[in-house]
Amino acid sequence: MGLFFDRSIVMDNHQYIEIIKKKVKRFTLRVSIKDNKILCTVPLRASNKDIVAFIGHHQSWIEKQQSKAVELRALHIEENPGTILFMGELYAVHFDTNAGFKGIIDKEDKIIMSTINLESPEQKKQWYKEQAQEIIPSIVTVYAERFNFTYGNITIKSQKSKWGSCSSKGNLNFNTKIMRAPEYALHYLIIHELVHTKYFHHGPEFWQEIEHCYPEWKQAELYLKREGRLL
Repeated sequence: MGLFFDRSIVMDNHQYIEIIKKKVKRFTLRVSIKDNKILCTVPLRASNKDIVAFIGHHQSWIEKQQSKAVELRALHIEENPGTILFMGELYAVHFDTNAGFKGIIDKEDKIIMSTINLESPEQKKQWYKEQAQEIIPSIVTVYAERFNFTYGNITIKSQKSKWGSCSSKGNLNFNTKIMRAPEYALHYLIIHELVHTKYFHHGPEFWQEIEHCYPEWKQAELYLKREGRLL
């Protein structure tokens, strides 16, 4: 049946699963890409018997998702000490007081001269935000003029899940994490949100416009859905 603890269960096959009891009606399973952790969300009054039955019924799905997670982690670029991921490529960071916090970026030699402290997650978030504030609006302007889009304000902030969004007023929002993704993914995200200023849905017209503006969109969409989850 499995060995139950306060918030977890060890199945008979030695699989460790974290149990999350919430005010929900359905049982759900999720496999974390970053560490292969299995999380099972269940209703507050779910019995141990029902939890084990649900997990057992989805055992093949769990194994398939864990295999996918391993494959995705193999594709991910790991940041070594003294490096930072920027535009999908690894840059060496050299401390330079003259370069300031935002720094000077040498794209040819993949070097960033800056005063950023790579050991500080908050400084890294701020660094990505400042890069995004400088780079994203200029790209938005180019595409808006080329394809006749009208937009409102541009907001850039750190978010856990959403890559971007477009409000009913045409205000665009972008996640600072997109600065870690390859440049083609950044351009696609910008086009995606600009197209939402015309089509506030994901119907056929929306994707036709995406195809017209950015024919390479499928590769970028796949990246953001797969490898992008590790950023």
